[in-house]
Amino acid sequence: MERGTILQATHRALTQGFHYIVYFEGDPDQDFIGGMITHHNGDGNVAMQPEYFEINDKNGKAFKVIYDNSFLVVGKFIKPSQWGPYSKVGKLSKEGIQFLENIIGNLPFEPFAYYYKRNQK
Repeated sequence: MERGTILQATHRALTQGFHYIVYFEGDPDQDFIGGMITHHNGDGNVAMQPEYFEINDKNGKAFKVIYDNSFLVVGKFIKPSQWGPYSKVGKLSKEGIQFLENIIGNLPFEPFAYYYKRNQK
């Protein structure tokens, strides 16, 4: 799988794969590392731009996930295989992948549950 592929989890509870996931690294058939896209403008989330998203796949079919007032969560998360299977619903552009790498590339990875507990209000 390519870095920047946007995935949707099968299990989409708020404490699981609710938000769209951006593949970062690892074995996509096991636990892997990914970022998270949200609509929440807060908690340090960073605004994304329309040009960070591909509109269509290589066959010209429209992606489900494109820019929609999107933000990248500042976190690099372990995405458990049990949230899957995952389906491809979008892709970041080259500029979007660079943005992803700049924002989360040097962060340590952590289980999503740790982030969720820290950010509950």
